[in-house]
Parts: sequence; structure tokens; C-alpha cells
Amino acid sequence: MKMPAGYDELYLYGDAPWRALARTLKAHYQESGTLQRELTELLLVLFEKRFPGFGERNDDIGDLDMLATRVEQWYQQALKKGMEQGMQKGIRQGIQQGIAAERRLLLRLIERFYGKEYVGKAQALLEQINDLERLTEIGEWIIEEDSGEAFLARLELGSSC
Repeated sequence: MKMPAGYDELYLYGDAPWRALARTLKAHYQESGTLQRELTELLLVLFEKRFPGFGERNDDIGDLDMLATRVEQWYQQALKKGMEQGMQKGIRQGIQQGIAAERRLLLRLIERFYGKEYVGKAQALLEQINDLERLTEIGEWIIEEDSGEAFLARLELGSSC
């Protein structure tokens, strides 16, 4: 079976598959404008079903080259959007991990300054606080208060604010 021109380009390293496919189809169906338009429509529908929400259906996609260009743009947009979402998720996770680490540090300090008997109550109160600056302020209270009872009273009062 004779392969159409450009078929071997489909697997070239670094070449976008849709661009290679567009070149292949264009070379094979160069003579038939109607068939090329139908193939363009088919590829556009398939792409929209595979990646919903990316790209807009326009009439300016007239041939396979334009479709390949548009699909490449959509791919770059999707990649950028994915990277932005990943960065936002990473930032949120980093903040949560920082808050958890600060809580663990505070619990170790509470145990060291006041004893194990205050850790359980303090842990329950600290779990309600999700502000890193507030947790840092509470760390100063550990140093300022003379007893575990005074610290817990201040923490109870402070965590209700």
C-alpha cells in the first residue's frame, strides 16, 4: 500500500502531530477542496470532543493548515492554563504545609515549656487557626506566659477572635 506524501513525517521528533497530520492530508487531498474542508471539519469536531472547552468554533478555519495552527494555539493555551493551575495548587499546598509545620513547632514548644498535659487541649485550639501570622503571634505567647493554664486561657480567648 502506497502511503501518502508526508506520512513518514508523522513521527518526527519535535514536530506537532497535528501539523504533520495536516501536511499529510493536505498533500494527499490537494486536488479536492471539498474533501479537504470536510476533513478539516471532522478533525475540528474530534478535537473539540477530546478537549472540551478549548478553542472556539469559528468560520476562519478554512483549511488544514489553519486548523493545525489553531490546534497548536489551543494546545499552548491549555498548557499555559494547566501550568497556572498547577502553580496555584502548589502555592496553596505550600501554605497549608507551612501552617501545619508551624502548628507542630508550637506543640513541641508547648510541651517543652509547660508539659505534655497541655498539648492535647492546645492542639485542638490550634487546629482552628489557619493564619500563619496568627500562629507566629501565638508562638510569642508561649514565651510570655508563666504557666500552661495562663497560656491555654489566652489561646482560648485568642482563638475565638
